[in-house]
Amino acid sequence: MVKFVKGNQSGEEIAKETGIADLIPGAAIDAKVFDPCGYSLNGVVDNYYFTIHVTPQHSCSYVSFETNYPKETYNDMIATVVNIFKPGNFVMTLFANEYSPCKAIGMDSLNDTFDGYRRQDCQFCQFRLYSLLFTHYVQNT
Repeated sequence: MVKFVKGNQSGEEIAKETGIADLIPGAAIDAKVFDPCGYSLNGVVDNYYFTIHVTPQHSCSYVSFETNYPKETYNDMIATVVNIFKPGNFVMTLFANEYSPCKAIGMDSLNDTFDGYRRQDCQFCQFRLYSLLFTHYVQNT
């Protein structure tokens, strides 16, 4: 996660170089690199957003990605984010209701694997107004 340490590049330059800027085409982006390390990005297009926060410290490295951008499936977006950050493991949480483009979700809504990762855990909850799918992926060994 060397890219997310304060250097000569701006937050927007890092977004373009890593591919983060292309996650949601046409989004206006505001990105910051922090001293000595850390990265934060907010992107907005129409009424939708995406946000990324990176804490690249050796003792407690962390990346979060969140969006409300409507898609029928999030598998390609997840694969892109995972490829950018290459985490040791990751958690994916998907909320959907009857108005979501992905409609009803279930245990098969997300891939069992992503390049180099396998799903270790999957939990599904059906609530009155929405569904929740929680998945945990680990690197293949």
